[in-house]
Amino acid sequence: MASRQQDPHKESWYQARIITWLKDNYPDAFVWKAAAGPYSRGGIPDICAIIAGHFFGFEVKRPEGGRLSKIQEQTIKEINDAGGTALVVSYSEQVKEAIEQWQSTQSPFCGSTHVVYERYNSPVGERWRCWCADCIAGIDPGYAQSWGTVRDMWNRRATPPNPPLTLEELREMGGKSYWHVGLQEDSPPPHWNVLDPFYAQHIEDYGYGKRWLAYRYELEGGRG
Repeated sequence: MASRQQDPHKESWYQARIITWLKDNYPDAFVWKAAAGPYSRGGIPDICAIIAGHFFGFEVKRPEGGRLSKIQEQTIKEINDAGGTALVVSYSEQVKEAIEQWQSTQSPFCGSTHVVYERYNSPVGERWRCWCADCIAGIDPGYAQSWGTVRDMWNRRATPPNPPLTLEELREMGGKSYWHVGLQEDSPPPHWNVLDPFYAQHIEDYGYGKRWLAYRYELEGGRG
């Protein structure tokens, strides 16, 4: 009988992918990897992030074989009891789900957590709606047949302005990620990149505006 193939990746591989996903999808978030040491508190989740003022702690484990220690279990419980969000994850999809779950409890208008989701009967069948009990803002599209449809509408934010970055802005972005769009026929597809600090200080020497452009956020459809 053939032995089961073991996962070749270490936890650090999963951590790196999750950190990259967080920084790419939430560029305004504060994201850091907790460092263990003799003077640090034990059990702190591997990856911590503050998104829209809310604390998230992601304890990263391999999909198979990863187990929490007693102190990790206790720390996750204490973070959640204190109003933060902490959980065990292996993939960025689980991180995304946790963030969206938290967002579904927040009013995008007043920040209240008193959001009510209601299923009701209409002449054409069951439908969903939601509203904030504090500011009374609400969404009832009349066609939402699932809670998730209303949640996604409730969490939708206005798209922030995303003009090409200026030379002055790029000089301040050494070591930071940006959305790279090539302007030549042989340019690679649009992609996230990290701006080398040296290049940032000499950005005018690298054909910016003629051969490529940089954006703070990903463009819809890639090139926009």
